[in-house]
Amino acid sequence: MHYKLADFLVPFLAATPPSLQKAIIKLLPPDDSQLLLWGLDPNLLRKRKRYHRNPRKRTMCGRGYRLVVDINDHVGFNTWMKDRPFEIGLYNLGQLLNVQEDDLILDIGANIGTASIPLCVERKCQLVAIEASKEIAGLLLENILINQVKAQVHLFALADSNQSEYLGLYKNYGNLGSASIFAEWNPSIAQAPQCENAPVTTLDQLAQFANFDYTKLKIVKLDVEGAEVMVLQG
Repeated sequence: MHYKLADFLVPFLAATPPSLQKAIIKLLPPDDSQLLLWGLDPNLLRKRKRYHRNPRKRTMCGRGYRLVVDINDHVGFNTWMKDRPFEIGLYNLGQLLNVQEDDLILDIGANIGTASIPLCVERKCQLVAIEASKEIAGLLLENILINQVKAQVHLFALADSNQSEYLGLYKNYGNLGSASIFAEWNPSIAQAPQCENAPVTTLDQLAQFANFDYTKLKIVKLDVEGAEVMVLQG
């Protein structure tokens, strides 16, 4: 598909219902569908203009699990449109490591659970999910509940010290998964990020008050938008 044709189709598809968008994209060859997905992605739209849409929920059904997503956000849009969890790497790693029912997955920066929940459902393992944003955590908790995952959820920003009780968590609508304690991280061009106050602790302190068995820890996923070194130093 030529880029000029894509430029014509994207505004047309943007005005159609999401289900029709999805049906049309699935009929196209892979390269063409990827080009249109890129053009319709909220993550691109919020970089071009002011972007604040109300959440629009859809459910993606996988093998034995369901994921409720917001298709007006980058992670949810791609998960639903592709019928595949956005962060499939952790699921694939779990297969390679042969994760078992007694094992534990620690997901730091859990977002809405697309990385860890499919694996935990299939392998019946335990999940400890850490998510700094209360706004994002709403869908994370919903997905844990509907899938009956054995899980703890901790709403903290992890850092290298807890000298402050709270840190500013900067969010850009269209890609809430890029929320970061750094205001300049992955900015939108047309608008300033929204700021949420997130309570702070260190990984060491979390280990002291969270009631789970670290000897069962099988996989740690760490994705905290630029603060990974601070988490490990803590």
